[in-house]
Amino acid sequence: VVPSWCARACAALGGSPADPASLVDLPPGDQAGSLVAFDDLLRRLRGSPTLAGSLRRLESERTHLARRLARRPELLTAGSLRAYLEPRGARQERTMSLFQALWEHGPGLAPRLVEAAAACAPGEHRLILL
Repeated sequence: VVPSWCARACAALGGSPADPASLVDLPPGDQAGSLVAFDDLLRRLRGSPTLAGSLRRLESERTHLARRLARRPELLTAGSLRAYLEPRGARQERTMSLFQALWEHGPGLAPRLVEAAAACAPGEHRLILL
């Protein structure tokens, strides 16, 4: 089961949820690289009276981004994503109970699980993108 936040985080690390080994951590400091880029852009835009409204919105977005990075830095690490995709080093269906999956993702997951299972050949592994 791959929620949208997990798929986005995998893409940000240049990997795929289908292949957790493909996830590579960003070099130290690169997680905050987007904040550095934002700060550089804000410095270049300051002083332009025609961009005052846009500048306020960008400063607000920068604040939100900094808060998100501070709250959820684990979403940007390959190890935590691999642990989510393969708990205890095994595929989710080997370690996560059906009840746990339904509890985490809601009852709407059940028809998607049945649909995915019906389309699988014996021994085939299939991702369910939420």
